[in-house]
Amino acid sequence: MIRFQFFIYTLLSFAACAQVNNKKGIWKSEYRLLSFSVDSPWQQLPSLDTKDQVISGVIDVSDGTSYTIKITDDVPKTTVSDSQYYAGARKMMLDANQANRVLREFDTVFHSMPAHRTDYMMRTNRWGLMKQVNYIIRNEKEFISVQILYPFIDNKPETQIPASVLAFDKLVLLNGK
Repeated sequence: MIRFQFFIYTLLSFAACAQVNNKKGIWKSEYRLLSFSVDSPWQQLPSLDTKDQVISGVIDVSDGTSYTIKITDDVPKTTVSDSQYYAGARKMMLDANQANRVLREFDTVFHSMPAHRTDYMMRTNRWGLMKQVNYIIRNEKEFISVQILYPFIDNKPETQIPASVLAFDKLVLLNGK
């Protein structure tokens, strides 16, 4: 996971950064139906906003809590099935650090769209033990991945998504939802 996050952060650092509308603190993709408000305690991560893919998000640097969104073109499910996609994502997360673990995995609804959710325990060098919640949405047109990372509270794996993240998520407009 650390290598994946470092790769994403490095990629974003060198990418052409999308601009936040300073007047309103709103970031909006020029290519996909994605926008969000950037308010305290959040700091916007460097963003990649191209026709091929969008990667953006925010971080609370006080504790490492972050919310990252990636949108790319999807492939037909006859080419790569949902189960193959989910297995690949799971493998990438678990291969990043042998201490990483899947806590639970299930289908749900996220931003009014069918989604697959996987919760992980992630060990990070900078922030220590973190919980990561991944939502994967596929509709054979777009692939959407939302990764929410936050500290475990008292090292309890049942830790719920923090209120600050839920409040931020309400400000995210994803595919018009």
